[in-house]
Amino acid sequence: MVSLLVEACLGIPQLLRNYQRHATTGMSVRMVLMWLIGDCAKTVYFIVRSSPVQFWVCAILQITIDILILAQVHFYGKGAASLPYASAQSVR
Repeated sequence: MVSLLVEACLGIPQLLRNYQRHATTGMSVRMVLMWLIGDCAKTVYFIVRSSPVQFWVCAILQITIDILILAQVHFYGKGAASLPYASAQSVR
């Protein structure tokens, strides 16, 4: 169960980084879309094969994280993060 939960939370560092920076600069949207496709396929497999519920829960958690990251791309855009040195350079 612990290994399932660890795998399900692999996207959380990216989600948190995007939130802290209010930007998704440098992140591959294509990669996240591939995560989402893989996680959806895995979830369907778990449901069809009547896998234990912990597999379903972790797969749904992964899909939720993938969707949240894609929502960040929509809301934050792909623009540069507002970093202290970025504003100092723009003054010149």
